[in-house]
Amino acid sequence: MLKKLFQTYSWKKSRKIKVIEEREYASRKDLHVKIIKLLTTLYFEEPVGNIKKYVEKCIHDRERRKIYVLMVDQQVCGVAIFNIIQGTIASLMEIVVHPRGKGYGTMFLEMLKERFRREGIIRITIPVIASNEEVKYFYLKNGFKKTVYGGMELDLEKCAPNCC
Repeated sequence: MLKKLFQTYSWKKSRKIKVIEEREYASRKDLHVKIIKLLTTLYFEEPVGNIKKYVEKCIHDRERRKIYVLMVDQQVCGVAIFNIIQGTIASLMEIVVHPRGKGYGTMFLEMLKERFRREGIIRITIPVIASNEEVKYFYLKNGFKKTVYGGMELDLEKCAPNCC
């Protein structure tokens, strides 16, 4: 595991891994198709048409929603969708990476934390956590704390960069 993360961090330094906002991608129509494909791996029982409508809704609501994309060697390998609340809270709606098990999820989340700090976001919230223990463990190991409402949150002001 440490070897994978070390390799991932060195890729980050060499600019082979980056996080961009959806509107920064050159061929946005092509990107939207890739986002839909990634989300179908998360919601495989949901009709593709519903996922497409959801992505379109997120794209058209740029004031409140932001879509971030993980790029690895110029390939789309992850997507995260957030609701931005009062300009300072990022509420995670969706996050998915492919392939799994290579440390990309952790790296994606770490890079999003860095970006949010620069943009003035002070907290990341996850409104609801599924009963999946693997998912819970992922967020806990990345510094999130359980809330009394059944979700999780991370206070970016209280944790140092690369430490939570």
